[in-house]
Parts: sequence; structure tokens; C-alpha cells
Amino acid sequence: EDVLKYLITLKCKIVICGDVNAEFDITTKKQTVNKFLNTLRQFSVYCTNDQPTRGKSCLDNIMTNLNIQDYKCEVSKLDFSDHEGLHFEIYTGTDNLPIIQTRIRQKECKTRPVTQNKISNFKNMLAMEDWTTLYTKNLSASNCFENFFKRFLCLFDHCFPIKLVDETSRKRVTYKKRNPGANWYTPQLEKMKQFILICKDWYTKSKSDKLLSSLRNMKHHYRLALREAKRQNNDKIIMNSSNKCKTAWTIINKAAGKVSTAGAHPDIQPDEFNRFFISSVEEICESVESSSSTAIEYMKNFNVEQPVSCVFSPVLPDQVLNIIMSLKSSPSKDVYGVSSEIIKGVALEIVEPLTYCLNQCILDGIFPSCLKFSRVVPIYKKGNPDLPTSYRPISCIPVIAKIYEKILKNQICHFFESFSLFSDCQYGYRSGRSTTQAIDVMVSELLKALEECNSAQITLCDLSKAFDTVHHDILLSKLEYYGFRDKELNVLKSYLTDRKQVVDIGGFCSQTLNVSIGVPQGSVLGPILFLILMNDFSFNNFSHTTMYADDTSLLNVHKSIDYLKYLSGLALFDANCWFEANGLFLNKDKTQQLIVSLKEKNVNNCRNSVTLLGISIDSSLSWKNHIDFVCKRLSRVIYLLINLKRHVTFKYLRISYLSFFESIIRYGLTVWGNGVGLEKILILQKKAVRIIMNAERLEHCRPLFIKASVLTVVNLYIYDVLMLVKKSYITLPKRAMMHEYETRDRHLLQLPKCRLTKTKSYHKYLGLKLFNKLPTAWLDFSEKNLQMFCIHGC
Repeated sequence: EDVLKYLITLKCKIVICGDVNAEFDITTKKQTVNKFLNTLRQFSVYCTNDQPTRGKSCLDNIMTNLNIQDYKCEVSKLDFSDHEGLHFEIYTGTDNLPIIQTRIRQKECKTRPVTQNKISNFKNMLAMEDWTTLYTKNLSASNCFENFFKRFLCLFDHCFPIKLVDETSRKRVTYKKRNPGANWYTPQLEKMKQFILICKDWYTKSKSDKLLSSLRNMKHHYRLALREAKRQNNDKIIMNSSNKCKTAWTIINKAAGKVSTAGAHPDIQPDEFNRFFISSVEEICESVESSSSTAIEYMKNFNVEQPVSCVFSPVLPDQVLNIIMSLKSSPSKDVYGVSSEIIKGVALEIVEPLTYCLNQCILDGIFPSCLKFSRVVPIYKKGNPDLPTSYRPISCIPVIAKIYEKILKNQICHFFESFSLFSDCQYGYRSGRSTTQAIDVMVSELLKALEECNSAQITLCDLSKAFDTVHHDILLSKLEYYGFRDKELNVLKSYLTDRKQVVDIGGFCSQTLNVSIGVPQGSVLGPILFLILMNDFSFNNFSHTTMYADDTSLLNVHKSIDYLKYLSGLALFDANCWFEANGLFLNKDKTQQLIVSLKEKNVNNCRNSVTLLGISIDSSLSWKNHIDFVCKRLSRVIYLLINLKRHVTFKYLRISYLSFFESIIRYGLTVWGNGVGLEKILILQKKAVRIIMNAERLEHCRPLFIKASVLTVVNLYIYDVLMLVKKSYITLPKRAMMHEYETRDRHLLQLPKCRLTKTKSYHKYLGLKLFNKLPTAWLDFSEKNLQMFCIHGC
């Protein structure tokens, strides 16, 4: 570890070859292996070989911090050795790189430079524009919006003209735009430099020892000033970035001399990508025998008492303005070249005419065709980069479409929540619900089964391209069943149909293709419409169901393991029938199943754990696998912190710790925070705190945690559990409710009865026990005050 720590300060490439001990065979799941790999991850070093080199063991390996596309490692057979050999080839030129190839393109490409002066000019021109012609009564909603949008784009094109630039110029423009604080070399630094040069000339002539000492001192302070100026500048760059994590890694890689592949484009034509994205969805749909009539029959099991019609109401300019300002600021552009940053900059100038046009669209029941045009960017996932299957499409819908969609989404959600139409099993895209709550419900049901001496089996259903394969006729029929009629139904029908998309790779676009199926990816309204499609699933399956959008989990419980497997198989069959009727494809190869039981000898699990919404659940609910997974992620963040320390100030280094390190720990912590092996996370946390506090490797950490105002993982768990109890404190049973006697502890929470230690260690029991330990004066605190006292107390 000390050697690696020294080597990364030299910013050099590392290649370590060796015959490792059997305790470090990476094909095994020993704790020594996990610790070894996590240590390597802390310095961005990874093993290149996972194949056996002696018998069935992987004892020979090469560890490196080279990019995966810069090398190739293969096992080669040797005639006179009991070990296999490793052939490690490093690519020194870009011609040999097998992963990412740069397309031979034209010298010029299209771009729209955006500056504050241009935004101000655009703002002034919109303010002077006369919009009164929009308000004529004989103008249809479609023509009204088209008139507004054409005039908006005309002024936009005038203020932000398309320019043809070569790749080098384009990169330079982009860098300046995204790095407003790039001029970090201040006049004060220049003065220091000039004074040092003058002193150097004096020393050359005089050879004075006193002057030499002063010169060395000045150089030292100059280097410190340079380092601090760079840190302050990097702070500005990261804080102004919309993707802080990506920007931090960019700074680190640039300082380490690593070549970025962000600007490299796949060697696949945009038209080929576009055809693949469309055809791959059509192939899935053709393999599923959907039935609108069967889907409606399933739908009838969801009883809607006296269905009330949903009515879309016109909106006020203030509401539209709030929606515009709530958009995430992003420089990414839609198919028209417009970004949310630009729209937010001119919000006051367009809010009145835009509100009028959108209200006309609501009243006429249409969704403008110009807002149904998406720009798709392929992003590399994994696999062969020369194949379209290795990329996932990222869709960018028009920014103004997001405003209209948010208006519709707010009214649809209000209608469903007001009449309790959403299934209680659905936790996705709903206010006040989260992934952690969905996991908590599932784990609570598992513990309940174990408490009753039962076994339980989880089935995690995997749907292939679920959002992309939604059949419009089935969705519209369900919307009508819930109370969407006339213009409300017409708006959503107009929204779904006649959509188009182009694929954009580095400014080169494909031909336009029609999208005839699915709900739009990257949209605001699409996820809510998908929830409506899935809403009746839980009423057509006898299992306990938990859903987060398309992540569907089934839970079956029984005393007999054999009968439990039968129930789970039957539930999966019923689920598949429902999916097929609704046009969704269940990928049985990726569907996971796990039996959780205290009768471990009678259980024959095909896997050790399953992953539910990012949390790894094992058969004994020990959370050991998930803690190991968290350690892997934290080890990589430690490498980020080690490098950031040299490039940013303490203030941002602490922010980075909270954003990148602590956020990983806190995800689902109330569920797994009392699991086996939590001390491994604490060890990594101590290492991270020593880094941000610039402390020695063996320095005592308690004062460091206090000085950095950071909580340990144990304290974080206690804090999160206490705050969870406080949120539901009013509804929880007190001991005073159990009897009428004036006992001293009548104000305490009543603990639920349970027999298993595993249940007693879960937050629904342990949280109440911890809350009862709080000082009596704290119990009546508001949630905000309790937060402050808990953090101060920890």
C-alpha cells in the first residue's frame, strides 16, 4: 500500500507482475481476496487476469492502472512449468487500440457557441417581440403553438447561429465555455514570478549565500501560491459543473496524464444506430403475444369505485415560471439546439405567450408535433464497441416539451393520489416514496416470515426494454378505465403517437425515423404513464408484490420448502401471463430467485444473493455480501480523494467526501446498517477521513472525525434510525396505551414482540429501543431540533 501511494504521486503508469499466494486467488471469495482487491482499487489498480494459471487456481496475475483499452492480457500454455504463462501486451499507439476507434470525419462539424452576451441579446429580442397575433380567436391550438415556436426558433437561430468549426476549435470552445475560471494565473503570481527572476539575475552576478537563501524561500512560497491558485480554480470548476463527479474525475485524469476518450466516437454510422434502436424494440414486441382484450380483463380486477373523470385545468403564468425555473440546469441541447440553461435565462420573456399556447393545447386536447422530436445519443456500456448492442440510447426531448409534460404530470399525479388510484405496492416516481422504502417493506416481510417459522422466496422479475415496449392501445384503454376521456385522453394519445427521433454522434445526425411504440425515454410524463400501465399488476398476482417502476419483486411464504418453490413458480407463471398480455417481455435468464430460511440445510439456492434496487440480499439476511459490495465502491472513491487532495481545497475535499463517499454508505443504511462486517466500512471510512484531514496513516481518528464534522458509519446508522422513528413517532404505540397505570416509563414506545435476534437487530425494533434511550426532554423536540441535537451528541 505504501509503495502504491508513493507511485501514484509520480503520476506514472504501473504494471505489477507476480505469482500471488493462494490466499489471494481472485477466483475465490475469501476475505483476504476482497481486502487485496479493495487495496488495489484505492489506487485505481486492477487485476488483468481472472483465468486459472495453475490447476483451477488463478495464482499468477498482472496488476496495472492502465486503461482497459490500452492493453491485452492472455493466458499462454508452457511446456516445462506447472504454471501457465501470461502474455501481456501494451498498446503504444492509437492505431492498435481495439476498444474505441475515432471515426474518419469531415474536417468541419456544426456547433452553436453559447455565451452570456448571446443569451442577453436573445433575451432583449424576445422582450421586443410582439406576441399579440397569437391571441386571435380564429387560430387553432396547433397553429397557435406552431406560430410561437417558429418565431422563437427564428430569434434563437439569429442569436445563436450555427458555425462550422474543426474538431480542435470545437474542443477549445467547449473547454472555455465549461470552465469559466480557467484564468487562474493571477497578476499577483506574475509579479512573484518576475521578482524571482530578478533575484535570480542578482544572485548570478553576486553569488551571495544570503540572496540564495532568500531566493529558495521565494520559490517555495511561489510554488505554494501556484498550488493554492490551482486548487481555488478547480473548486470553481467543480462547483459550477452540472456533473460534479464527472468533472472531478476529469481534473484527476488530466493531472495524471491519462488520455480522455470522452471525445472519441464509435466507428458506427448514426443511421445504423437509429435503425438498431428501433428494430431491437420491434423484435421484442414481435416475440410477445400481447392482447388488449386480455389486458383489460386483468384490469377489471382493480376495482375503481365510481370512476371520476380527470379534467386538465389551464395553468397560470406563475405556475409555468416555477416549472421552468425548476428544470435542471444543463448545457445538453435538444434536437433544436436549445438547452435548459437558455430557456431559464429567457423565462420571463416567454412565460406569457408560452402559457397561453400551452393552455390552448390543453383545451383542444393536442400535443404539438414539433415537441415530439427527440435527439438520441448512444453511450457505450460494455462489450465490443464495434457493435450497436454495446451502447444504450440516451434520449433528449425538446426543453419546452418538458415544461408541457410537467404540467400534465402534476395534474395526472394529483388526480391519482387524490382518489387513491395508485397501487400501494408501487414506490417509483411517487412523492414521498423511495427505493429504500420499497426495500424496507420487502425485508420486513422476510423477517415476518422467519418470525412465524416460515421460509420465503424472493423472485425479482427482469423486463427487457420495459419503457420502450409499451403498447399505446393498451395504455390508452387503461387511462380510459381510470377516468380519462375526451380532450384529456386525446392529449395523451397525441403525446404518444407520431413521435420521431434522430441519432446524433459528435454533431453528425442520422435520418429521421418514426417511433411507433413505447413511452418516451428521458421524458417527464413517460414514467408516470408506465406506472399507470403497471398499476393493476399486484391485483392479478397472489404473491406479496413490491414495485419500483419496472423493477417488480414477488414474495411467497410457506413452511415447506418444496411447496414454497411450487408457489413461486406459479406466481412467476401468472406474472409472465400478465406481462405478455400487456406487451412486456420477461427475461427469464436475468430473473433472480432466492430462498430465505432458517432451515439452511434444506435449502438449495442456485445463488448466494440477489440484488434488489442496489441492495444485495443474502439467504440469511446477514448483509455480508452487500457490505463487501459497498467496500468495493468506497475503495474506488478513496482513490478519487487521494488525488483530489492535491488539486482542491479542504472545503471542497470535505464536500467530495460527503457527496461521493458518505452518500454510498447512507443508501439503504437503515436496512443493512446492523449487518455482519460493518467494521470493514469503518476502516475505509477512517482512511478517507485521514486523507481529507491530511493526517498520518496511523493517527488516532476520533479527533479527526470531530474536527471534520463527519459521523462514523455506526453513528450514521443510529442517526438515520432515530430520525426514521421520529417521522412516525405520533403513530407509534406508547406504553401508556397498554394500561391505565401511572408508571414512570409510560411515555416510552412499546416494543413489538419478536423471538429472533435477527428481528431484534432490525431497525423496526432496534430503532424504538434506541429512541427510548434518548433524554426525556428530547422526545418533544421538532424533527429539525432533534437532528441538530443528535448530530451534536454523536
